Amino acid sequence: MTRRRRKKHRAGGLVPNLTPMVDVVFLLIIFFVLVAQITSAERISLDLPRIDQPRAERPGAERRVVVNIVPEGAEPGVWARVGTIELASGEAGEARLAEILLEARRGDPDLRVVIRAAHDEQYRRVFPVMEACRTAGVPRARLAATQRDG
Repeated sequence: MTRRRRKKHRAGGLVPNLTPMVDVVFLLIIFFVLVAQITSAERISLDLPRIDQPRAERPGAERRVVVNIVPEGAEPGVWARVGTIELASGEAGEARLAEILLEARRGDPDLRVVIRAAHDEQYRRVFPVMEACRTAGVPRARLAATQRDG
């Protein structure tokens, strides 16, 4: 008969299971990628107007809708964008914006609207957003601006 050799196990030779830690790391990566995509949907590249004495409030935890006025010629046929929703130029886009704001206001009566437009944007393209806010009964609408340097 042959003897089987036994391997000696040391008491301190435990190997940690790294699978749960790897799972958590992957979940964190997925979370940060999704958050980055959501926040980038609210922003398009605009040269915002500059102000000398800012009195604007910082956005807090309240619910807000960001309306970006797309510069003329940047995207043909697109007047504004709310998140990933593109609004067409003309009365149809303005009516759709009023519907979006009214629907958002149903969920939050204290809804805030932030209007972002380039510093050289014409008032005739910004006014319909303000009118849609009035139509939807939005209590607070703000124009986005950046602070002047110096």
